[in-house]
Amino acid sequence: MAHVVPEHEIEVTGTFRYANTWPTAIALVASGRVDLDRLVTSRHGLEQAPDALAASRRDPEAIKAIVHPGS
Repeated sequence: MAHVVPEHEIEVTGTFRYANTWPTAIALVASGRVDLDRLVTSRHGLEQAPDALAASRRDPEAIKAIVHPGS
């Protein structure tokens, strides 16, 4: 499935965060002050990644599409 990324010209973007910010973020989520379920608006397998990402660009209500390579 790794060929899907270059064949469909999918851009994969990573993020960088400092290690010391994770404990605060985890505590906020654990306390219920941050609801992560509201941030993920769709989940997809790798085969659906191009369509899922295109749909999230078109949908103004979309926040985050999650692609699970193993599903």
